[in-house]
Amino acid sequence: MKDKSHRIIKPTINTPTISDILLQNGTASLKDFYPLTKVKTEADKESLAAKGYAPGYTVSE
Repeated sequence: MKDKSHRIIKPTINTPTISDILLQNGTASLKDFYPLTKVKTEADKESLAAKGYAPGYTVSE
């Protein structure tokens, strides 16, 4: 019998994202998310960071 303790589980097309998990378990709602396509300048990043978001990069970066 094969040892199944080290099986590799391949993600499927339906693998949930972190956002999916947060929405499903009630930890977050859509109003908690900010579309990163609207982060266009360094000032946008700073404004969002001050509000508790972690925008990462601007659109041009």
